[in-house]
Amino acid sequence: MAERTPQEAEVGAPDALTEVDGAPARADGAPAPPVGAHAQPAGAPVQPVGAQDQAADLALLDRAEQQLADIESALGRLDAGVYGTCEVCGTPIERERLEASPVARRCAAHDGG
Repeated sequence: MAERTPQEAEVGAPDALTEVDGAPARADGAPAPPVGAHAQPAGAPVQPVGAQDQAADLALLDRAEQQLADIESALGRLDAGVYGTCEVCGTPIERERLEASPVARRCAAHDGG
């Protein structure tokens, strides 16, 4: 940690934590956020920190499961000899497209994007 100048030590960093009446507070007198608290948009319903963490974990798990399913599907197409072929029109998928996304199932014209 960088050393503070004597002036900073005397005044205290604006985000430094101190105690006010036995409760954690910032040096500027504002109450310190609870340990493990996450910033939330104004007006957002307050959720326990554990619920926020669980929701984030579930979203990551869903994404990982979808990625695994996409990879297994691509391996199946490779085994079937149709990897790299658009499943809509049967033409070869562009090389650049496959390099960017090896799990691509459609050519650019039929991807809908």
